[in-house]
Amino acid sequence: MRDNDRQPGAAGTPAEASEPVLHRERGSSRSTDQGRDGPWVRFHSHTCTVSMIRLFRSPQRWIFHLPAALVFGSVVLRAALTYRGSPELAPVLGVLAAWLILLLLEPAISRHWPRFFALYLALQTGTPLLLIASPALGEADWSAVLVAILSMQVMQRLPLRPGIALTGVFTLLVAVALVRLFGIGEAIGHILIYAAANALLGSYALAIRRAQEARDPEMRPSCQ
Repeated sequence: MRDNDRQPGAAGTPAEASEPVLHRERGSSRSTDQGRDGPWVRFHSHTCTVSMIRLFRSPQRWIFHLPAALVFGSVVLRAALTYRGSPELAPVLGVLAAWLILLLLEPAISRHWPRFFALYLALQTGTPLLLIASPALGEADWSAVLVAILSMQVMQRLPLRPGIALTGVFTLLVAVALVRLFGIGEAIGHILIYAAANALLGSYALAIRRAQEARDPEMRPSCQ
């Protein structure tokens, strides 16, 4: 009789027993949905993450790609005009072509191997430094502007502090290469110009990212 007197909503009834199952099912669906956003960008052991898939599928990605294309196009045009008819033209264009191919392939590789982004930054930073330092490649000081594209990428992909730190590292490496090429007196003007380009395009990329995060909060990194 006591079992029959229990109300449908009372404790220990089948209705209550089914509630934890529903909660577990809902929790599992949430974890499944979160897993669909991967893979994630990780810079070494940094715990902050940014969803790469959402970033690359953003309908406003052309806003980021257009300045990068203009910067790279200006470098290629400068190389063609500077070394026209000289033996340095072919190797310089070859190095720039390799730089562009790696730039285009990096998103696809990083989606499958997130740690590749750190290696990519090292390789791409070395290219303009090589062009500046090598007499065989014409000591192309103007190739330093390519580093501004890398500044855009780190500010778009990484949390704020690592992005700013890497932008500073790019600027410092370019400054050292220019000082070795020109001397401190002549290099200071070039350094300021390229530092301004890094800061300007990096800030531009960060503004784009902030606008994307405002529309889609799931694109925000887990910490700053």
